[in-house]
Amino acid sequence: MAEKIEYAKLTRYTVVKGDSEFSIAEHFKVSVGALREVNSRSAGNYLKPGRKIYLPLEK
Repeated sequence: MAEKIEYAKLTRYTVVKGDSEFSIAEHFKVSVGALREVNSRSAGNYLKPGRKIYLPLEK
């Protein structure tokens, strides 16, 4: 079983047109896996303009 990562803080981000998991992860210096984990989602199906997602900040 994979070890669950703990984050010191979560912040909100509003998805804009053209965003991808990779571009968001790269911009905020987090992993794509971490984005998916904190948003309880799989591969990109949650990124729609206007949707608010969580961004993890590691401990």
